[in-house]
Amino acid sequence: MATAKTDVPYVVSVGDIHAGSAFAPCPDEIAGQYDLTIHASRVQKWLTRCWEHFTDEYVPSVVGRRKFALLVNGDVLEGNHHGGHQLVSAAVKVQRRIALELLRPLAARASEVYVVKGTECHTRDDEEDIAAELKARRCPDTDNFAPDWWDINVRGVLTSFRHHIPATSRRALKGSQLSIQLIEEQAEAAGAGTPIPRVVVRSHRHTYGSYDDGCGMAVVLPAWQLLTRHGHKVVPAAQRGIMVGGVVLDYSRVSDPFDLPTVHRNLYRPKP
Repeated sequence: MATAKTDVPYVVSVGDIHAGSAFAPCPDEIAGQYDLTIHASRVQKWLTRCWEHFTDEYVPSVVGRRKFALLVNGDVLEGNHHGGHQLVSAAVKVQRRIALELLRPLAARASEVYVVKGTECHTRDDEEDIAAELKARRCPDTDNFAPDWWDINVRGVLTSFRHHIPATSRRALKGSQLSIQLIEEQAEAAGAGTPIPRVVVRSHRHTYGSYDDGCGMAVVLPAWQLLTRHGHKVVPAAQRGIMVGGVVLDYSRVSDPFDLPTVHRNLYRPKP
């Protein structure tokens, strides 16, 4: 089990960056293979502007000069899991270069960095190397830079970070899985005799959501990737107006283990 304890008042949480995808952030110019230069598309430039606004303007507006931890919650890279038809480059080293150029400035400002492994078909074990480059905290039990999950005690509030959560193609049921995930994880922890998390944070389904019953909280992070052909296959009714963005979990007013953090989320919606 990957466990940690921190006293920082904020945790900046991002997930599903999918660097290397044609529908994910990418610097205006990036070195590709064979001495080629990759130029970002109009969509990618818009996504990168959103990323820069979130990291350079929104995060400072919330945390000010106070310390924060950065939690990267999986699927940093797109990989080549469906034939590579919508990729900037199928080369992992190019995708890694894009991811690090996006993440390094934010990681450099963070007092602590944590990375969670995402979906194996996307990232294989490459997040381990990216986490090491970002000087992420090592799991004390496995010595990995990017374990499958982090349980972090933030100012007395145990918060569980994992990448995966089941998804649904029906909008009316999107909120149900959050409460299910929260209660199931708490029940599993109780049954195993391990500390029970008050907050669970997930990614994977590319749709922001939050649930709070006063005793516990579940948050699903938005993605930084717009809809791909695979996304249209999984959710055929989905529209292009998917929102991207990030979340800042605010523990600054937590005074006892029964308090919950405040969720600051900033979402960006593309024009139709």
